[in-house]
Amino acid sequence: MSYLPRPDLLLPALIDAIDDVTDPRILVGGVDHLPHAHRNSALKIAAAERALHRFGELPERDVAVEASLCSDLADGLVSAGRFEESLDALQTAIDLYGELVRSRPEQYASRYLRAKANYAAQLDNCDRHDEAREVNEQVTKDAERYGLADDGYLIAQVLWGRSAIFKHLERPLKAEKMMARAVGTCREAANGGDKYAAAQLPIMIMNLANRQSDLGWHEEALATIEESVRLMRRLDHAYPDPLNPTPPQILYNYAQCLLDRDRPEEARAVIVEAVHRLRRVTEFNTGSLWLLWSALRLWGVRLWKSDFSDDTVRAEYAELAALQDRDDWPIDGLRGESAFSAWMGYGLKLFEAGDKDEGTRWMNRARDLPYGRMNRPLFSDLI
Repeated sequence: MSYLPRPDLLLPALIDAIDDVTDPRILVGGVDHLPHAHRNSALKIAAAERALHRFGELPERDVAVEASLCSDLADGLVSAGRFEESLDALQTAIDLYGELVRSRPEQYASRYLRAKANYAAQLDNCDRHDEAREVNEQVTKDAERYGLADDGYLIAQVLWGRSAIFKHLERPLKAEKMMARAVGTCREAANGGDKYAAAQLPIMIMNLANRQSDLGWHEEALATIEESVRLMRRLDHAYPDPLNPTPPQILYNYAQCLLDRDRPEEARAVIVEAVHRLRRVTEFNTGSLWLLWSALRLWGVRLWKSDFSDDTVRAEYAELAALQDRDDWPIDGLRGESAFSAWMGYGLKLFEAGDKDEGTRWMNRARDLPYGRMNRPLFSDLI
């Protein structure tokens, strides 16, 4: 399901078939093993909700199963960007695991703490940063209490969450220090054979590079994100998944780091790769459209500053202008600015190169975007 080229064609049929699963335990197993990537989130949510309903009808309650299903439901909601709703599911999971951990800590402490760490992360996503920090710190204390302080992947997740909280609280140095600790802990766990830590390590390293960039440490940030790119490409080769949004996210940040070190040609090549990957990702993940529009805008800026007599530059500009020709995208905000700068820039370049008719056509496309008179962007501000 996760690697089908058109998961959208199968999802409705699978959701409709959930009620045909007569054994609730088979349904629970399916929910637990279904990846909670964005493309599967609707299926994961529907299956978890219906499984919870089924188990709620049984004469005897199974607290462990209910807790697991609530955690799975939260994962699906987070993948769908429904952070507020995920908090209710996570709170229920925490309460249920809290019942279980009192009598069987060796069996349920890890799940209990992972649910609490996830809860802290979603509080932070909902701009409830002080509450998130309090819960995050509780997880650290509870890890000591339950003998899980050496659970590398869990502790790395907690430190990553704490770094995000400090970032939102505008404490960049503290955020960088927490992220560096998270990366070190995750790397140790990955080297020890933890497959989850290995999968998360590239994105954690990318976040460390972001925190270094926030501090103006651009040389360190570039070296850091180059490691992230290497690890990402290694994983991408071993487990190819063109719908995974993580590789283009890393590439976009890599391009920014290259620009910070005044390496524009390399940055442009990287952003082109990111755009091509994002075109595929956003066919089924509208939550990544903002990143595609950001990448298109950055591509346009770099092309405007490149030599238009170069055939490659000219071909890329033509591709960029054509990519913006989408009736199903909004015409305001980030996407509107991206389209305006691409079409106006391409038109001006063509006009200056002597192709006045084609240049005028593209400039008129930019002028015809239905902005109000007071919020039409200035091309100079966008470039």
